Amino acid sequence: MQSKPVRLSIKGIILKDQAILCLKHEKQGSIYYTLPGGGQEWGETITETVKRECLEEANVEVEPHEVLFIRDYIGKNHEFAEQDPEVHQVEIMMRCSVLEERDASVAVQPDDHQIGIEWIPINKLKAVDFYPKVLKEKMEDFLKGGGVWAYLGDVN
Repeated sequence: MQSKPVRLSIKGIILKDQAILCLKHEKQGSIYYTLPGGGQEWGETITETVKRECLEEANVEVEPHEVLFIRDYIGKNHEFAEQDPEVHQVEIMMRCSVLEERDASVAVQPDDHQIGIEWIPINKLKAVDFYPKVLKEKMEDFLKGGGVWAYLGDVN
């Protein structure tokens, strides 16, 4: 059995006025949203990763705070199994505050299929195609004073 590397991805949960900052993507005619963030580079700390990724993808300078959620994403177990059978990614999602927001319509280094950046009201998150899906309810719970930290499991 060949060993495949597990990718570590750090995501920023950036909240403002009961809204969350999301990357807007389009792929094969479908619109979906994700958190800004991405892969940790060798020699880079977790906080350095989330700062760099938020700046590259959303043109926002952030201050990372606590870890809110951690999830595994093992592609073969989810709806995109056909496209992602070899993917195993661990995501650490950190609450971040905005230090400096620049022109959010311009990403310095956008993700593949990224077409924009939007602040989506938390109470509207359930109405959009957002990944990870499990975060839709968790964010509402968090804003109501629910738990700060949760391992979400192998979820999409």
